[in-house]
Amino acid sequence: MQELIHNGVQPIQATWQNSIGMKFCWCPPGTFIMGSPETETGRKMVENQVEVTLSQGFWLGKYEVTQQEWERVMGTKPWSDSRLAAYNMKIEVGQNYPATCVKIADAEAYYQKLTQLDPNQARLFSDGPKSPKNRADFSLCPRS
Repeated sequence: MQELIHNGVQPIQATWQNSIGMKFCWCPPGTFIMGSPETETGRKMVENQVEVTLSQGFWLGKYEVTQQEWERVMGTKPWSDSRLAAYNMKIEVGQNYPATCVKIADAEAYYQKLTQLDPNQARLFSDGPKSPKNRADFSLCPRS
């Protein structure tokens, strides 16, 4: 596979876009090595390489959830909470920046509301490479 890519052959990638413009990529089942090799510059001790096997494929958001996408669905701006100043956190603000400082419960609520707003989002739960089979496979939650 690496030789094909090296020779310019582009892999086929299943993609999907929902009604608010969020893009998703299909991650097929398979086995890969996760972590950093011991010789990698800047490697931390906790970054040991391990073999990971995905028994089912899943849809993954191509990009992090943006502040604009979060606001459109939730109507809130958790990254603008005045209490964050106490942590000296520098948070970039703008419609294309990632939604940050999101609690897990809020990320779950985002997922529920997104599904309600976009009836086509239900395809995330049907069988086959068109969508994952359950919510645990849905990897959209913004990083906090």
